[in-house]
Amino acid sequence: MSDIEKPKRIRRRSLRLQLEQCLRDAATAATADISTQKLIQTRLTTLTRLLNRERGDKLRKALEELTTLRAENERLARQHEQDSAELARLRAVCRVRPHESFEEIAQRGVRDGRS
Repeated sequence: MSDIEKPKRIRRRSLRLQLEQCLRDAATAATADISTQKLIQTRLTTLTRLLNRERGDKLRKALEELTTLRAENERLARQHEQDSAELARLRAVCRVRPHESFEEIAQRGVRDGRS
């Protein structure tokens, strides 16, 4: 084994929890000296910016996914229109008897035991 030790893995606290803790610290440090108040103010500003950036990233990702899904929806709608037109064409071609429709022919096949 090597002499190099792996650093312990530290799980980061969520930004929301850190921001809540910072707000609690700000409430308790209202009467503290100016340097402590400035430190807490800087911490609040930094955490707020990080939280806003995280929200923006999530929103951007959701909008990209929405755009992709809308494009897929439009493609499927066009495919449905093409399939409907093809089905109508096949119905016109498949009429074996002049008075029977495609559905009647299909039903007759089901009644006779054919699928």
